[in-house]
Amino acid sequence: SNKRASLFVREAGRNRRVMLIPTAADKRRFDYKKVSRDAVLKMRRKLDIPLNAVVAVFAGDLSVDKNLEFVFTAFARYMKNYNVHFLIVGGGTETDYLKSVCVRLRIRDRVHFTGVVAHSIMPSVLSACDIYVCSSEDSLMSMSFVEAIACGLPVLVKEDKEKFAYHMIKDGVNGFVYSDEESFTEYLRTLASFTPEKKQRMKFIVRNSLKNYDAEYMAKSMEKAYKQALKAWNINVDIIK
Repeated sequence: SNKRASLFVREAGRNRRVMLIPTAADKRRFDYKKVSRDAVLKMRRKLDIPLNAVVAVFAGDLSVDKNLEFVFTAFARYMKNYNVHFLIVGGGTETDYLKSVCVRLRIRDRVHFTGVVAHSIMPSVLSACDIYVCSSEDSLMSMSFVEAIACGLPVLVKEDKEKFAYHMIKDGVNGFVYSDEESFTEYLRTLASFTPEKKQRMKFIVRNSLKNYDAEYMAKSMEKAYKQALKAWNINVDIIK
């Protein structure tokens, strides 16, 4: 994240601006239209998730800065009467602690931990869900965040102007930006209440919002940073077109 990068640069005694370059996903592989309804139902059975439940998913390293304890606490406080389940994909140092939090909050039957999942089946996993939760305190634009959008999942992202992810989300269009437990669960309830028809329309809108953040855009951003570095150091290099 740029917080960590900026801190590292300052600690090194350098005064440099940190440029943010967006992550790109393989939109050909991560496409909800390529995952059939039967495949979705099969994946839900495999994950032991009720077929009629609304599923919010997080995928990534289970570390302190992912802020999942906030998610579980808010969920336990405001969402117990709603047919919403959480799918937690990944592993990390906080796995056992987070499971104990779910037990303490009495929501263990509504939170499903998969452990590490092969990247090859992530399109099916994400397509079996309805909402993506980006609760991190630190990260900018994780790969799973972009892959979830490519699969048409509206995103709940924590308000943080330093996050690239924050600037990608337009309230009510491809997700919502929340600031506290109340707004997080309010938006979660809103997304959970969508009819099947509205979910399908939103999937199309969400995926379409990623059109300017593909691999070509990422490559151009890296090229721009490279050229700026060459200019800053007065290095003349012939770039082969």
